Amino acid sequence: YVRGPDSGSDEFDYWASRISEASDLAAAQKLVARGRAAQPANDRRTLEEVVGALRKLIPSEDAAHGLGSGVR
Repeated sequence: YVRGPDSGSDEFDYWASRISEASDLAAAQKLVARGRAAQPANDRRTLEEVVGALRKLIPSEDAAHGLGSGVR
């Protein structure tokens, strides 16, 4: 599976659009600023690091909807 040249930037944009859901909004805003600075240079490594950190701060959509929680 080969990722497109803009896939890192696209994934970052997705997570950046969800920062209002972050458990630590200030940290998420700093990460988004770092990611936005990395986008013009297509710095994939930085974008991947930022996305990884944002994923830890923002709940997955499944968790947000209670999917897979085991509650019946």
